[in-house]
Order: sequence, then C-alpha cells, then structure tokens
Amino acid sequence: MKKLNIGLLGYGFVQREFHMPSYKEIPEANIVAVGGRTKEAVKEFANSFGIKSTYSGENFIEKLCKDPKVDVVDIGIPNFLHKKAVMSATENGKHVICEKPLARNVEEAKVMLRAVEKTGVI
Repeated sequence: MKKLNIGLLGYGFVQREFHMPSYKEIPEANIVAVGGRTKEAVKEFANSFGIKSTYSGENFIEKLCKDPKVDVVDIGIPNFLHKKAVMSATENGKHVICEKPLARNVEEAKVMLRAVEKTGVI
C-alpha cells in the first residue's frame, strides 16, 4: 500500500502525546512536515520526531497546505483556526484529519463540509 505523507498543523499536547504515537503504529503513515506559529517550538517538535520540513510564522497554515509532499493535513491547532486550515487544505487538494471540535458553530461546519465535497478530498 502507498504511504500517505502527513503534514501536522500544531505541535501541542494532542499531537505529541496522541497523534504521533498513533502514527508510529500505522506503517502507511509518513510524517513529512509540521507547522505552527512559533519557529522554535516547531523546530523542537520536528527534531523530537525526525520531521524534515517545518513551517512557522504568520502563514504557516497556507505554507504547509501548499507543500507538494503533503497528502493529508492533520489539524491540531486552536479551534478558531480549524475552518481556515480546512479551507486551505481542500483548496490545495489535501485530505483532512481535524481534531475536535470540527468547528465553532454549525455554519462553519457546513462551509467546511461543502469545501470537502466540492474538491473530492476526504
């Protein structure tokens, strides 16, 4: 089976303690990038897990979502950024894994669902 190249948005507790150990159990999962606001924290997380590509600063979401190596974007950033991340991922043809809650309200969730359906990603 083809490996899926995963880009992580976020480097906090959930990514570190839950997502990364889970990905290590999935032979088809290949973590290729991590992004977050703080450059030092992103680099530290990447070094801890042997992740080569890092994105930080104001446009870290868009930068990671445009990375041609990334097939799937794992969204583990603050809830108010989920919609922005889903929209950027789908616009770039990336599949999405989003930490709960998906959205802050029903309307945001509907917008994200339409974006996923329109682009044909999962």
